[in-house]
Amino acid sequence: MGEISSLVREMGKGSVDAFDRLYLIFRPKVDKVVGSIIGGGVSNYNMVNDIAQNIFLKVWKNRAQIASTVRDFDAYLFKMTKNEALLFLSRYRMPFDDLHDNIPALSPDDIQLSVEARDLQKRVAAAVKLLPPQQQRVFELSRINQLSYIEIAQALDISPKTVENHLSRALKDIKKTIS
Repeated sequence: MGEISSLVREMGKGSVDAFDRLYLIFRPKVDKVVGSIIGGGVSNYNMVNDIAQNIFLKVWKNRAQIASTVRDFDAYLFKMTKNEALLFLSRYRMPFDDLHDNIPALSPDDIQLSVEARDLQKRVAAAVKLLPPQQQRVFELSRINQLSYIEIAQALDISPKTVENHLSRALKDIKKTIS
């Protein structure tokens, strides 16, 4: 990890070459983590690419802070990747039940990554079950049934703003529970 630490320090000083090397080292892993969370099929290639690009853009923008505070860049990048993929899921109404079906087959070298992805999926499902009943219903109608806020509001006889509040709280609770 000495080489990685050195590259992170150099990136923190503004070295584009160090950033490029980190990108080349970590981009395949970021792609696999994102793909395992949102589904890595051909149809999701552009989404995986966009999320990965966004992650590395954030790394570059926060390079000085990362260089001065992060001790384990690999762990930091994994957590950032996981959070970005979950944020993507929260924005784009992908049903959580379909996540398991979308996880691509991984090579034997990626067994640890596969275990972490499955663990994350289980923790998300468990976190959803811990939500209060109304939040859970709103979450399921939004993420699994893919209903709009207005449709959910009509189905539950509540306002669209209440739906938005329930969903926002549900997503925060899920993220807090699985972190």
